[in-house]
Amino acid sequence: MGNMTGCVLKPGESATSPRVIERVGPYSIISYHALWERSAIISPDEAPPQWQRYRDEYVAKMKTPEDRRYLEVHTGHLIYLKPGEEKYLDEQLIRATTLTGTSDEIIARLRALEEAGLSQISIQIVTNGRETIEEFSRQVIAKY
Repeated sequence: MGNMTGCVLKPGESATSPRVIERVGPYSIISYHALWERSAIISPDEAPPQWQRYRDEYVAKMKTPEDRRYLEVHTGHLIYLKPGEEKYLDEQLIRATTLTGTSDEIIARLRALEEAGLSQISIQIVTNGRETIEEFSRQVIAKY
């Protein structure tokens, strides 16, 4: 079973639009939290340049002492983005960590996951729950 969040893009909408960042940003940024604490699947050395910027420009300048910095890093975890975190979210990270795309893109990704052995997936609601559920219901599940 897998767990993700996602956003069905509107025609012409970018995966980094304010609506999408609000909807999936708190979920996507936790991958950087995991890299910072070294609990991610990949090592920080393999991480994209955005992660290095997040670590060096954002986390390194936190006011919390290093031995307690994890408290500040995880503040808002899966609920909201801390001010300034949004600038470290790019299209590559959002698409890699969430089911964000057009309905056809999301369906193709779900089919690929199914072929790889995934049999169930849950959609984590971060914000705008009713809208997210309705979008996935009409534009993804009904077409799958």
